[in-house]
Amino acid sequence: TAGTLSVAPVPFSRYPAHIPIFWKLGIRAENLTPLKADVLRYPLKSGVIVSGHSRAGNPFRRGDVIVKWNRITINHVEDLKKAVENAPIGSHAYALVYSVVDEPGKGRFLMSHVVRVTIR
Repeated sequence: TAGTLSVAPVPFSRYPAHIPIFWKLGIRAENLTPLKADVLRYPLKSGVIVSGHSRAGNPFRRGDVIVKWNRITINHVEDLKKAVENAPIGSHAYALVYSVVDEPGKGRFLMSHVVRVTIR
């Protein structure tokens, strides 16, 4: 043997922001910058945009923008990380989300709605 191995848990607070968000919410997310908002033609200038998800039945869709979490304003990924990192598995939270809607005859627009999220 080359030595002993010890394993110690590392708190979520030491991980990069995307790790606890992916593990606890099952989404990949990034900051919505003014440049991205302009490219996507979103009237928002901050928030967290969902760039993908890892499981079926996830309440978020690609392109959704999370702007509040349990009434706390979310301006960037670090805000979302702080909001979810200590949430117990199986608990619920509510997110204010803007989703892209493509409706025939009306065009493309953002619709705000509240999403109930289960922490996994």
